[in-house]
Amino acid sequence: SMPWIDPKKEAEAWGMLEDRCYVSGPEIIRKRGGNPIDTLEQQSRWLREKDAQGIPANAATQAATEAAAQADEINAALREVLGDAGAGDGQRG
Repeated sequence: SMPWIDPKKEAEAWGMLEDRCYVSGPEIIRKRGGNPIDTLEQQSRWLREKDAQGIPANAATQAATEAAAQADEINAALREVLGDAGAGDGQRG
């Protein structure tokens, strides 16, 4: 039987190979059974449609960026309220 392949690890490995120029994007697409030109056209269309609907190209990245910005605002507010008492070397007394 075929061994189970972790799709996340496989995608990361393909990305690493492409980043290091050991394989090309089109080669990866072909090995996965796709047509590189079709994939490129589909992705282009998809990104245009998302943009037309006001959806960010990578909503997950945007959400993480927004969460980090909110965390920064909260930390700044806490520092303001706590002053030096919230900062320091972690020692009490």
